[in-house]
Amino acid sequence: MNKFPLLLLMLVSLVEVAFAKPFYLTIRRDFSPSENPKLEVNYSVETPIYIKILEPEDKKQFIATQIDLRRAWKKPGYEYNPAHFMTLGFNEDRSNFDWIRTNLNYGVKKDLVDKLGGATDSPYLSPGKLGPEKLIQIPKGFKLRTEVVLNPEKQDAKKDFDVPGFEEYNSYMDSSRLNTKVVDLPKLPSGFYLIQVIQGNNEGQVVLAVNDVIGYMQRSADTLVYRVFNRQAKPIADAQVSVRNLAGNWVNDVKTDANGEVRIDNVKENDLLTVINSPQGTAIIDSEYFSTQVSFPDMYLFTDRPLYRDGDTVSFKGILRNLANGRSNLSPDKTGVKIEIYNTADSKVSASTTVKFTGFGTFDGSLKINSPDSPGVYRVVAKLSKIEHASEIRVKEYVKPIYFLKLMNDQETAKQGDTLKFRVQAERYAGGAPKIIMSYVNVYRNRVESSQWIDDAGMGETGSTVTYGDDGSKGARSMAPETIVANQEIKFDEKGFADFEVKIPGNLPGPKNLNYSYKVEVYSQDADDNVIYGSKSFFDLASEVSTQARFNKIVVETGKEAILTVMSKTVSGKAMPDIDGEVKYFLGDKTIQTKKIKTNAKGVAKVDLPEDANLVGEMRAEVTLWDKKRNPDKQFADIVLVGKTPGVSAVNNDEIRLLTNQAEVGQNETIKIFVAMPDKWGAAGSNSGQVFLTLAGNKIFKTQVIPANGRSFWINEKVLAEYGNQIYFVISYAHPERGWIEKRAPFKILDPDKKLKVQWISKTDNVIPGAEQKIKFKIANSAGKPVKAEVALAVVDQAVLDLQPEFRPKLDDFFYPMTRLNLMSFYSSHFQGYGYGEQIAKLFKPNHVLAANKNQSKPMDIKDTAFWKANIVTNEAGEAEVKFNMPGNQTIWRVTAVVVDKEGRFGESTTQFKSQLPVSLLVGYPPFLRSTDKSRIRVNITGNEITQETPVKYSAQSENNDIFTFTGKTDLSISLKPKQQVSENLNITVGDVGKGSMTSFIGTLEFNKAKLGFKDSIRILPKATLVNDYYFPEASSFKLAFEKDEKAQGLELSVYNDFTSILFSNMEWMVQYPYGCVEQTLDTTLSNKVISDVLQSYKSKGAKLTDVQEKVLKAATDNAGIGFKRLAQFQAKTGGFGWFADSGESDLNMTLLVMMNLALSERVTFISLYDFRVTYDWLTTKNILPGSPQGIVLSFIESVFVRKY
Repeated sequence: MNKFPLLLLMLVSLVEVAFAKPFYLTIRRDFSPSENPKLEVNYSVETPIYIKILEPEDKKQFIATQIDLRRAWKKPGYEYNPAHFMTLGFNEDRSNFDWIRTNLNYGVKKDLVDKLGGATDSPYLSPGKLGPEKLIQIPKGFKLRTEVVLNPEKQDAKKDFDVPGFEEYNSYMDSSRLNTKVVDLPKLPSGFYLIQVIQGNNEGQVVLAVNDVIGYMQRSADTLVYRVFNRQAKPIADAQVSVRNLAGNWVNDVKTDANGEVRIDNVKENDLLTVINSPQGTAIIDSEYFSTQVSFPDMYLFTDRPLYRDGDTVSFKGILRNLANGRSNLSPDKTGVKIEIYNTADSKVSASTTVKFTGFGTFDGSLKINSPDSPGVYRVVAKLSKIEHASEIRVKEYVKPIYFLKLMNDQETAKQGDTLKFRVQAERYAGGAPKIIMSYVNVYRNRVESSQWIDDAGMGETGSTVTYGDDGSKGARSMAPETIVANQEIKFDEKGFADFEVKIPGNLPGPKNLNYSYKVEVYSQDADDNVIYGSKSFFDLASEVSTQARFNKIVVETGKEAILTVMSKTVSGKAMPDIDGEVKYFLGDKTIQTKKIKTNAKGVAKVDLPEDANLVGEMRAEVTLWDKKRNPDKQFADIVLVGKTPGVSAVNNDEIRLLTNQAEVGQNETIKIFVAMPDKWGAAGSNSGQVFLTLAGNKIFKTQVIPANGRSFWINEKVLAEYGNQIYFVISYAHPERGWIEKRAPFKILDPDKKLKVQWISKTDNVIPGAEQKIKFKIANSAGKPVKAEVALAVVDQAVLDLQPEFRPKLDDFFYPMTRLNLMSFYSSHFQGYGYGEQIAKLFKPNHVLAANKNQSKPMDIKDTAFWKANIVTNEAGEAEVKFNMPGNQTIWRVTAVVVDKEGRFGESTTQFKSQLPVSLLVGYPPFLRSTDKSRIRVNITGNEITQETPVKYSAQSENNDIFTFTGKTDLSISLKPKQQVSENLNITVGDVGKGSMTSFIGTLEFNKAKLGFKDSIRILPKATLVNDYYFPEASSFKLAFEKDEKAQGLELSVYNDFTSILFSNMEWMVQYPYGCVEQTLDTTLSNKVISDVLQSYKSKGAKLTDVQEKVLKAATDNAGIGFKRLAQFQAKTGGFGWFADSGESDLNMTLLVMMNLALSERVTFISLYDFRVTYDWLTTKNILPGSPQGIVLSFIESVFVRKY
């Protein structure tokens, strides 16, 4: 199956394969009768080439017999060549022919010598030149129209054969570079032709369509819509539209109406060939349709938390729904679901079970992880009807953070030479302050982040997982951040606070006109050897104020209200109040009005449009704000002013533009689109004609012919319930020179009734460990009415979620995404071959917090999930209440509710509460011990909130003295003062245990007549278990320290280099010849450019390159130059970029990708974004909504472009 079916503009015939020397024929489009059709011949043997133009006697029958008309071939006739065999006979004959010579009279001999030369004395005839053994004739059923002889010439250009889909044949050639000649065939009347090409014994064919027709087909689901016009952009009525399937059967025959349009419904097959016959000629539309609609159910699979240890229980829930008619409904599938948990590293299943669905279309259960010594990424997989649905978790012996750092500083920007003042606070999750015994601060400066093409370089078309969205966790990497302040010591007081100042050095190296960021990072270590970092970033920008400006409308009719909102923000987006500014309004090059403004206390200013009813066109607002030091920051906002006279042009545009103030709409709302047509868009250079509207989503809902006069008009359409979650407006028209032009506008349809609301009625905000927590909540629909629903409730330690955030997407985004338009467009002018050949390329366990103010008869476990129940069903009032006893953790707990009902609605919400008491206990111990080990347990007791000195006692005992015992002291009695922190070690010895096992110890904490018991587990491993130790030497040599009886089994040395060193080691892989579509060409070109610039920079500094590096430098420099020339071929006249060269059409997303990468590259190489200012100007006309994904990318491009140019 072809991989990229609509992207290559050519019609190809492979003439000779295998080990012969082939030639290729290419016709890149159809032609009009007034043109000389162009046939491109790629050849390797320099012998005459005969070209015959043939007409089929039965066109329909010939087309029916060709499965792939793009590579059509009809077996030619052959006949033996008698001259070949006669000459062969003479050559093989050895008779003496002297008698002929001797019997001729003198006069004849003299004439022969004078005219033919020779006269050598030889008894035999010279061998004659053999002609072809067989004479190739035209195929049966065809008649000869005309023929052309092509004589290869030395000046025929050698070039790479660039027809995708035939790379495998290049391996049979002496070289992939072929002689190329483009032949101008004679002008032909409208018709359908077969071009036969003969070179020696080689023969090939390719089809040619000549017509005065431009055909256009839209396909969605089982509907076909055809529009047929002539090349003067006028509709062709009664054109015969015949549709053939892949088996060669004609399945439909219809005729176009007076508007040149016809619709066919109930089409079942995807691969179709359409033949359009009219007096103006024959046009071919070759279509291969792929539906974008998912036919299988969606399953939302999630777990109680994202991070586990081996041996933990994973609780899970799945929600199964079918999306139909815009609604996510309960799936009828009631079979069992098989659940597996396996390690992605080796796909080894750790645990499995089978569960059943509930009446709410959900299932739930739990599995215990059993994968000792196999940490990593695990996948929870639900298998249903041979389809796998997955969710991811992490499994490792993680260390929950015991405390966190808060860096307090209101600044967001900093410059060289500035002094930054900080207050930093260390605070436990359990409450109170840890005792910080060591802390220091480092400051780093960063200039740029590496763009994705560096990761992708040398990988060929495979790209990387990051490029194609498979692993969003990787992100961009910092490029060699500089340490500008190192290890500046800071001191914390007993309350957990520290005040310090850090100065940004002045005169730092590097260009002054670039933006930088400074990261202030604080390292801290408490008395129990817990290490925590905290950081805050600052930006070195030209101005401290960030200007944001946006009109509340994109297009507005003259005289109607539109407001320009100006916001003064800090770098992080906080409001910056009372900022002076100025707004200048421009219409073209003319300044219309200048206004002084000042933002209010919220950093906002509202500005009206100039009051002039005659203003029509594209108005730009240039907004300038000054920070307190009078440093300016500038931003632009655009709006289109539409006059009241119908058809009048409001914009200067070479392409059709669709302008709307709506991106999201509600049911029954009216969508309004202003359509701006380019000048001379109609027949004979006029500005009138027919414009076609198609409303489509998962199918075609409506088509409409709009008679348009002038260069603009409005479209008004009401949103109907059948549209579902989105609707696309597809506007198209026939252009007399460029063929069919199409423009699309998507709208997301919001339906509040698809969502459920969670109202938290009651809970205890601070519940003691071991005590009962009650949480009551209510579920309602968008109107506030109660709903009977099923709720999954999870109560998880916030420290775990800080360590590993959840992976699951939002319910609404998952079940109701903005899906792709299920519509494909095909054009007769693109009748072409297509295909694409892929290139080959490829410590301590968590400290636990315990406290109590009442007696506990049973020791409490420490849990990271305090509560989980997946199937709580609310009552008729929509309410439910859960009760559960808290584990021993002292921490902040996050409560998450995921809600579904039987009508396909969803909801989710979070809240939190604390478990913190006046006295806290932290117990630390190794994640595992080995047989016969000696170790210690660290006990830390803190008087968080006690107001007076309090007696506190702690004691511990082993649950099984045969496995390990406490040696020496087993209890601790202290008189604890407010805020005091006391730490003590309790020694333990492990017995001689043969096999690995789990054991526990019981601890008891007593204070204020309260008694709390807890139970902690330790894993015991065999004595021979290997343990990894890590050393970070600061010198070139270091000494390893071993305990008694320990021996080193091996040593692994890791050396880390900076960006340049990594670059050098990968240069040969990164230097690739630019090829493929614009994305791959961009990747390889920029990679080559970076390599070239880096190596040139090193040479300019006097560095000597190795021979390999010199070769790489030359290759990179050459390839970069070729790449930029090739990149220019993808650029349309409008400035935008298409997927492939010569497509003539700009793709918005591809253009954004190109410009984003060029903007990133501008910082690390000598690429100038200014060379692509035409592209930037084109992007600014595309009506991109601010805040959308496209808008965010454009904002970044603007930030680079406007700042520099």
